[in-house]
Amino acid sequence: METFENWYTNILEEVATAPTKTLAGDVDTIIDSLGTLVKELTEELNGPEFNELNEADAEGPSKVWQWIWWMPKARKAQQKVNKIKLNVTDMEAAATDAPDKEQKTKIAAKANQAKNQAAELQKMVDDKYGAKGELVKKALHSEKIAGQIASIKRATGLEDNPEKVASYKEKMAELQVKYKEDQEAIAELEPSEEDKKAEKEKKEKEQKEAKDKQDKLDADAAAAKNKKEEPKEEPKEEPKEEPKEEPKEEPKEEPKEEPKEEPKEEPKEEPKEEPKEEPKEEPKEEPKEEPKEEPKDDKNTKEGKLKRLEDMLAKAKESGDEEKIKKVQDLIDRVSAKESWQLDGTTLGMMLESEITKLEMGFKLNESRYQNLSIKDRFSRLL
Repeated sequence: METFENWYTNILEEVATAPTKTLAGDVDTIIDSLGTLVKELTEELNGPEFNELNEADAEGPSKVWQWIWWMPKARKAQQKVNKIKLNVTDMEAAATDAPDKEQKTKIAAKANQAKNQAAELQKMVDDKYGAKGELVKKALHSEKIAGQIASIKRATGLEDNPEKVASYKEKMAELQVKYKEDQEAIAELEPSEEDKKAEKEKKEKEQKEAKDKQDKLDADAAAAKNKKEEPKEEPKEEPKEEPKEEPKEEPKEEPKEEPKEEPKEEPKEEPKEEPKEEPKEEPKEEPKEEPKEEPKDDKNTKEGKLKRLEDMLAKAKESGDEEKIKKVQDLIDRVSAKESWQLDGTTLGMMLESEITKLEMGFKLNESRYQNLSIKDRFSRLL
């Protein structure tokens, strides 16, 4: 971690080389830099790692994991927000120093737009990293102070009024004291090297297991898809055997027979006509009733998840519990941002389902506090 003395030395050097009004006039360069920072930070805050479940600990990741993973990321994110705010300061100074009214208005409008973007990004950083534990919150707070100091230092270099300059320096000194106190408090909470090593090994094992599981799911899905796409082999037609021609028999010469006396023909009795039997009508086969398809339980689909979350949001709003409202709304936003195929049978879908179920259990337990239920009845409500 950077020591306060090193950091303070860097601040003094930056103050000595603070930009003047002439350097603040390059608005196009400032806007390009601002656009790049906004894009980078927005992509980072919308990354998949923020949708992963925290450890079983309700307070978020372990302190060791906060230290070795989330604190450095939170600091870098806040530093980007700080830099955007510095760009806003430069643009406001450029507007003041503009040669005519038209340019002044144009630059001021861009500065105001950048200021709004900075405010939105600051809220995202607070929401995303603030949920990662108290150590991460402390790191964010100290970086915000560092950003304020840098902004005041920049404003001091762009200000001609001696009274304002003196006021800026006084405010800067106050913030430097707070920054030093924050750094000392954070340093006291640093985990041991043994704990850091053990946490890294644990996380690497968990990540490998998760990757292996996802690889297997992907392989199974690919195999099932290939099986469906395989063309069916047409049955081969057997060659027909040509009928063999029988050999023709030579006609035999009949012997000459002496004429015989014809016998008298007896009168033939006419055959009696047998009564015709009426054809029996075959019983018609009743059409078989197709088995009805059981309705699918759609509570685990994207729509089902959203409906369950909307119900919980309504209950949270009735109770006035802001923390619950925030948790439920965060889940709604995350589920809404995904397509159905991203949730159906995937690791992400199972993770989100686990979070929703955990919230539902919390709601049910909370309701049972205000009802005269036995322990057995309370557990029954969870099943």
